[in-house]
Formats: sequence, structure tokens, C-alpha cells
Amino acid sequence: MKSYKDAYFAIVEGNALATDPRELLCAAVLEYQEFILVGQCENLLTDLSQHVYSVIATRPTCVLADSNALILTVEHFLDYAYLRQDTCRRFFKVCLDTGTVTLVPQVRDANFMTDKNQRIYYEPGMQGLHPVVKNVVETACAQHNELFQLVCRLLIGYSFLPDQQLKNKSAGSDLDALQLHEIRAFLGHISGLMPSFTLLQEELTELINHCTSLLAVCPASASDLANIQASAALQNGFPCIYKVMSVLHYLAYQLAMENSLFSKAFMHIFRAYECYTSGALFLDSATIQLHTKNGISLDSYMLKNQRVLGFTPVFKGIGTYFNLEQNTDYLTCKFYIDLRNKFHYTHGDVKPSASLVNEFARAVIRQILKIEKTGYQQNFLWRDVYTQTRGSLMMNPQREVPAAVRRALQAHKLLSFMVP
Repeated sequence: MKSYKDAYFAIVEGNALATDPRELLCAAVLEYQEFILVGQCENLLTDLSQHVYSVIATRPTCVLADSNALILTVEHFLDYAYLRQDTCRRFFKVCLDTGTVTLVPQVRDANFMTDKNQRIYYEPGMQGLHPVVKNVVETACAQHNELFQLVCRLLIGYSFLPDQQLKNKSAGSDLDALQLHEIRAFLGHISGLMPSFTLLQEELTELINHCTSLLAVCPASASDLANIQASAALQNGFPCIYKVMSVLHYLAYQLAMENSLFSKAFMHIFRAYECYTSGALFLDSATIQLHTKNGISLDSYMLKNQRVLGFTPVFKGIGTYFNLEQNTDYLTCKFYIDLRNKFHYTHGDVKPSASLVNEFARAVIRQILKIEKTGYQQNFLWRDVYTQTRGSLMMNPQREVPAAVRRALQAHKLLSFMVP
């Protein structure tokens, strides 16, 4: 007996179908009821649907494939075009020459899985897939995994900058530290690799465009952060670059937590807090201005006309300006900032646990959102920058990779219709 989870289909090639296959088609539609007719000629599909209806008073569902698609690869994506509530539906191909019925595996989004290292793979294996489909699936997974490793390198790995340029940063100013040098180097690296990501051009273009938009908020000079008028660098009195840097560190914290790198995660959530609060004090009296020491003048971060060294003045400053000294989250942050000095990445010999890092992170996020509200931030909100940047850098592989596979095989253009 036919299972309600089964669907049957036939592929018709060209723009005509002989008499014998037409008769077999009518018999198959009558027997299986839930039947799909797949082809690349809309006129032929319409003609065959009308012919079947005239013989047995039942119409098959038609699925039109793009003329550029390899028709024998399309059969693995009928589940995408023939949407039904039953996601486990099986698809059987009926040969209109011999009547042979064959189970055809479907490439479904849910079949793409990620391992503990966030590397994507096709869980059912490749058995039964057309060789072209198999190659595209394997290539798409490999390209995503390579791109993901580059993003991991950007957020929690090693530098894209040459060693000599890194050494030169020892003499850099506080303004120079706001130029997103790593993002620039990352963009240069992946732009050079772009031709090799043949199946992820759409996703990579979005990533490059978003990172380029982040660079647009970098201040060209200290005066960009002193203007009253809104600009690309300054919104609602808050330098946008500090929010971008905070978001990048928050993404790094999340990635480090996923990899159980708790010490690294702690440092990144601390830096997310430090970057944001340093920017928030521009709503008070913070500036970037020339400061001379030992005859050398550099653009330096200043608070109440005093150069800031370390985070303590910034932390005390936001407590005073935003009236946070008795705020629970502020006090939690103070506790963890003090505890930071006992960790092995700083001056101690102990490491944070996952629960401690998460408690600190929750307090940091609540502080950021509170300051956003208290500081009357209406444009370039931290949460929006986070959402957009995460969407571009941390692609959802279980959505993006199947979509890339369908694009490569023109399966995303499959059109399902019924002939009236």
C-alpha cells in the first residue's frame, strides 16, 4: 500500500512526449494520486497536465525547472519546490519508458549539520546523489568551512597584518587605535581569495560590503569626534567606532565560549565593555586631542583634560556620569574587573569558569543597553550593529550552505504550479 509520506514524480525532457510514455504517465498519476511532473518546457507541462486530466480527471502538480539547470540534478530538490507539512516525505521517480520506480534522496536544509567546531557537513552522506550534486554539496561545505575559519581568525585568532606593521603600532596614537586595522587587513585577504569561493559569492559579497561599511565610521581626525553635528563617525554624540569595536569583541566572546576558551572569552567581554564605556564618556567630557610627553605629541584619549591610562578612570567616570554607582550590574562589573587581576592572563594563576564569564557578560550587556537608553541613543544603536555584524560575519551555515547549493544548480528557480 502506498504511504501517505510518499510522492511520485516523472521527468519529461524536451518539448514533446510520445504516445506510450503519455499512457504510462496517465496510469502512474491514477495509481499514485500525489504525482509531480518535472520539466523545462512550460508548454509541455501544461499540455501533459491537460491530457492527463482529460483521461483520468486528475491533475498532476507541475514543477518547472530553469532552462540552464541540469534536469537530472533537479530531482534531488523537489522537496524545496513541492512544499508540504510533512518534511520527511519520500520522493520516488517513475521512468516513463520502463515504469521503473526508484527512490531519489532529497537535499534538505535539515540534512546539513555542524560539528562541535561549527564545521558543516552533509549528514546523510552522498549515496544516491547525482555526481554533480555530490560535488556541489561537498564544495559548498568546504568553502563555508574555510570562510568560517578566516572569520574565527579575525575574531579570536592571529593577525592578518604583517609583523613589521604590528611592531610599528607600539608608537601609535589612541586615534590610530580606532582605525580597525585588522578589519582592513581581513578585507584585503578575503578579497584576494574571493575568486576561489565560487559558490559563496553572494554571502562573501555581503560580508565584504558590511565590513566596508564598518570602516566608514573610523574617524579620520580627532575633530570628527568633536563635532556637534551627526556624521558617519558620530551619532547622538557617541563615536560610532567604539560601538563597532565593542560589538566585535562581543562576537569574539561568543565564539570563544562556543569553543570553551573561557579565559579568552572573559578578556573579550571585558574589552567589549571597555570599548563601549570609553565611547559613552564622549557624552560627558571625553575627547581625542594632542597630548605631549617627552617632546612627542600624539592624539590621545583624554577625560577632563587628563590623559587616561588604564580602565579605572573610565569605569569611575561612567559610574558618576550615568549615576550607576549603586546599580547592581555596575557593581557586578566592578567585582569581575577586580577579579580579572587574579586570572592567569593578567597577574594571577586561576582561570574563569563558564558560569562566571556568562554572569559578567550578562551584566555587561545590561549596562550597555541601560547606557544606550540613558544616553538617548537613537541612531547607530549597539544592538543593531551587533545584529547586522553577526549576520554578516557569523553566517548560519544550515541556511546559507543549502541556499548556495541550490543557486549553483539553479534549483532555487524551481516553480511549482497547477494547470487550471
